[in-house]
Amino acid sequence: FKISDEDIHMAIESALTKHIGEVGKKLHTARSRNNQVAVDFRLFVLRNNKEIRILLLDLMQTLLDIAQE
Repeated sequence: FKISDEDIHMAIESALTKHIGEVGKKLHTARSRNNQVAVDFRLFVLRNNKEIRILLLDLMQTLLDIAQE
């Protein structure tokens, strides 16, 4: 992110505008910043769901192994 961006929300808007054009500036329309964060987090989790699931299963297995010892 650039230091010139006011905050993470502006950085996301700038990156989106760079990728999809001027329509990226409408990201904030009718959305609070908290809502934007929730949507961003949901998209992140959905995108990374498989890796997160694998890591959680590994953690569960490790905890079971330790408990059996």
